[in-house]
Amino acid sequence: MPSVVTESALKALLANLGRYLANLARAGGQRKEESRKALQGVIRATRQTQVYFRALNAKGKRDFDKEEQLSDIWTKLSFELKELGVKALAKRCDIAGGYWSDPDNFSAAFLKRAKARLQDLELEARTLLAKL
Repeated sequence: MPSVVTESALKALLANLGRYLANLARAGGQRKEESRKALQGVIRATRQTQVYFRALNAKGKRDFDKEEQLSDIWTKLSFELKELGVKALAKRCDIAGGYWSDPDNFSAAFLKRAKARLQDLELEARTLLAKL
């Protein structure tokens, strides 16, 4: 059933829409910058994690302090990305944070299915950065 929109309701709607669009335009630059920084953070985190893997392979001994740092980095990124509305990548970063809190509880097959491997995370971050 069609509804009737009064002239005053339409004017109010257009005024609110105008204010929303003006606010969005002002916030757009800031939001883009926050998104850019978070996505660049994902790339930096993948690089830090790759360096840790190289050290782990060379030394053959886990560094629990470094794993704690990696867990924190990935988890913080997941929160930032979720707040920015980048939910799929945020979930993958959250998985990476969980992985580094206890790597023995995650299989390589799970990480592959979840697209939470380092190459998957970096590729998605780079793709999103290119769209900004």
